[in-house]
Amino acid sequence: MSAIESTEFGRRRASPDGSPSEPVPQEHAVKIQLSMDHSPRGSCCSNDLPMDAMDGSMLSMPSLPYHNSVSPKSEDVPGISSSLAWGHGLSCMEFRESFPMRVVSPTLLLRCMGSLLRNGRARRNDHQLSKEVKDDRLDVFISHSWAVGRWRKFIALALYFNGKSAVLISAVVQLLVFAALCAGLLPVVRETSMNVIIPEGVALGGDLSLWVSSLGMTAFGIVLFGRHELLRMGFLFDRAFFDTVCIDQSNEEKQREGIEAITAYLCHSDVLLVVFSEHYLQRIWTVFELVAYLAVKEEKRVVIQPVALAPLVVVCMFLMTLRPCADVGRFNLVFFGRTREPHFLAFAVIVLSLAVCQVIIIVLNLQRWGRARARLTEQVNTFSFSSAECFNEPDRREIMHAVRYLAVKAELLPKHCTVQEACEAMEQHARESVMPLMSSALSPAGIPGSAACALSLPVMASVLDDVGVSFLAGVADTPMGLWVTLMVHLLMVFNFVVAIGLVSVTSHRPQRGRCYEAVAMTLSVCVVILFYSVRAPLRLMLLGENAQRPSFVLGVSLVVLLQALAIWCLYGNGVRRLRKLRCKAGA
Repeated sequence: MSAIESTEFGRRRASPDGSPSEPVPQEHAVKIQLSMDHSPRGSCCSNDLPMDAMDGSMLSMPSLPYHNSVSPKSEDVPGISSSLAWGHGLSCMEFRESFPMRVVSPTLLLRCMGSLLRNGRARRNDHQLSKEVKDDRLDVFISHSWAVGRWRKFIALALYFNGKSAVLISAVVQLLVFAALCAGLLPVVRETSMNVIIPEGVALGGDLSLWVSSLGMTAFGIVLFGRHELLRMGFLFDRAFFDTVCIDQSNEEKQREGIEAITAYLCHSDVLLVVFSEHYLQRIWTVFELVAYLAVKEEKRVVIQPVALAPLVVVCMFLMTLRPCADVGRFNLVFFGRTREPHFLAFAVIVLSLAVCQVIIIVLNLQRWGRARARLTEQVNTFSFSSAECFNEPDRREIMHAVRYLAVKAELLPKHCTVQEACEAMEQHARESVMPLMSSALSPAGIPGSAACALSLPVMASVLDDVGVSFLAGVADTPMGLWVTLMVHLLMVFNFVVAIGLVSVTSHRPQRGRCYEAVAMTLSVCVVILFYSVRAPLRLMLLGENAQRPSFVLGVSLVVLLQALAIWCLYGNGVRRLRKLRCKAGA
C-alpha cells in the first residue's frame, strides 16, 4: 500500500479580493486522506468487525474530499465554511439526482435462509438486487450490527417480517384441526391401545392427540421460514434499506455516495427496525443511525427486535414436537411406580431428559437477554461518539460533523455551537430518549408482545389437543363441563406464559459468580418445568368425580383470573395502570 499523505484544508478562508482572512476555528479544519485505493469495503451502517479488510469485505467511509452536493448554505452558520462544515453528505436529508434512493425487498434479504446476511469472505457485491425508486418512500430501515451472526439475525428478521402471518395462519390451522378433531374426523391414540407398553389398570389421563400440535407448528414453521419465498413470485413487498445491498460495493465513488445518503434514508423511513444485540450501543454507526432517526423524524416509530429472543421461538416449536416423548416418559414413570421395573425408569429418564434440555435452552436464552437488558442502562449512560468502537477512524470525524448538523437541525443547540458541544448534546438527547423508547418497545418482562404470542402458540396447540380429546371423552358435554374444561386448559397455557415472564424478570440483573448463576439456572428451570407439568394432574382431575363441583369450578376460574392479571402486568401496561390507581387512591 502506498504511503498515505495528509493535506490540511480550511485553515484560513479567502476574502473576496483573494487576500487571506480570519482563520477558521481549529475544530473545523479537515484532514483529507489521499491514496485510499485500498479502502476496505463491506457494511456501511455497522462496520463493526474487520471481517476481511484486505479482501474488501467490510465497508468503511472512504475519506474523499468534501464537496458541495449537500447544502445548508454557509450563511446558515455564521463563521463556518459550507464546504467544510456543512458540505458533508451525511448531513444531507434529501437524495441527490446523481444518487437516487435504492431499496431492496425483505423477501430477497431472507431468501435461502438469509444468505445475504452472512459476512466474511463469502460476501459479494449484491447491489444488483436493489432497485431504484423515484418517490423517496422507505418502509423500513434495518439498523443492525455485523457482530451478530447470520442465523440469529435471520430468525430475528423473519419474526419481524413473517411473524404476524405465521402466528395468524398457525392459529387458523389449529382451530380448523381442532374443529375436525371434535367432530371425530381425525383419529386419536386410545388409552387402551397404549397397553402394549403400559399395563392395564394404570390411569394415564385419557386418550392422546397430536394433530393440532403437529399441524399447527408445521404451518407456523412453513410460514415463518418460507413466506418470503412465496412472496418472491411477484406479490407486493415492502421497501427496505439494508446497507450492503442498497449501497454499491464495487465502485469507491458510488460507495461514498451511498454512505453519505444514510441520513436521507433515515429521513424517508417510516420505521427504524433495530436488530438489537449486546453490541448495538457500542458501535458508532448503529448509534448514529438511532440518534439521527430520533433527531430528524417528527413521527418516530422504532421497533426493537432482540436477537437474543429469536432462538426461543424455534426452541418452543421443537419443544412441542417432543411432547409425545414427554407423555410416553410420564406413562413409563407411572408404570415404574406400579411395577418397579428399572428399564421403564431408565427409558423415562432418557425421554424426559430431552424435554428438560429444551427447557434449559429456553432459560439460557432468557438469562442472556436479561443480562443484555441489565447492561443497557450502563451502555446508554456511558456512550460517547468520541470513544465508541469504530473500525475505520476517519468515519468518526465524518459522523461527528453530521451529528453537529443534526443537533442544530433538531434545535438542541444554536448554529454557532462546536462539534464537541453538539456531540455532548446529542448524547444527552439519546440518553433521555433511548430508555423510554426501549421501555415502550418492550414489556415489563422484557419480551415484546409479539414474541410472547409466538412463545405461547405451541402451548396453545397442545392444549387444544387435550380439549379435543376431553370433548370426545364426554367430559365437556354439559355447559358446566365445557366451562371447567376450558378454564383448566386455559390455566395450562397461562402457566407457561407466566413462567417465561417470571424467568425473564428475574434474569434482568448483572452476571454474578458461577455458583450464584448455577443456582439461578436450576431454580429457573424448575419453575418452568413445575408450571408446565401441572398439565398431567389437571387432565386426571378432569376425569374425576369432583371436576364439575361448583367449588372446583370457582377455584379454577379464580386461578385463571389471577394468571390473566399477572400476564397483564408482565406483558402489558398493567403495572402502569395499577400505579396510577394507587396514586389516585392516595390522593
